[in-house]
Amino acid sequence: MFKILVVDDDMNLRNVIKFNLVASGYFVTTAENGEAGLKSAQSRKPDLIVLDVKMPGMSGWEVLTNLRSTPKLKRVPVLIATAYLSQSDEERTSEVGVSYLAKPFNISELLAQVKKALGE
Repeated sequence: MFKILVVDDDMNLRNVIKFNLVASGYFVTTAENGEAGLKSAQSRKPDLIVLDVKMPGMSGWEVLTNLRSTPKLKRVPVLIATAYLSQSDEERTSEVGVSYLAKPFNISELLAQVKKALGE
C-alpha cells in the first residue's frame, strides 16, 4: 500500500483529499503546515507528497527545498496542489521535477495525477 502525505493549511481540503485517497486504497497522513509536513516526511518517508505552496510559516517551496536536500527524501515524488501558481512557479515545478494540480480540482484529476506520480 502506497503511503501519501498531504500537506495543506486548509483543513477541509486536507480532509477531502485524505478521504478520497483512503477510499482509493492509499494510506494517508496529513500535516497542517510546512514545518509539520517536513517533520512527518522525515519520520514516515512517504511514497508521494501532495503539497500546498502558500502556507503560513514555511511555504511549500521551502518544504520542497528541504526535501530535495535530504538524501532519503530527495527522490520522493511531489505533487504541488495550489490555487496560486504563477508563471514563474510553473517553470519552477518543471525545473525541480514536480507535477502540479491547480485548485480547485476535481477528485478524478487528483487521482489521475497521484497514479501517474506513483507509476501506477
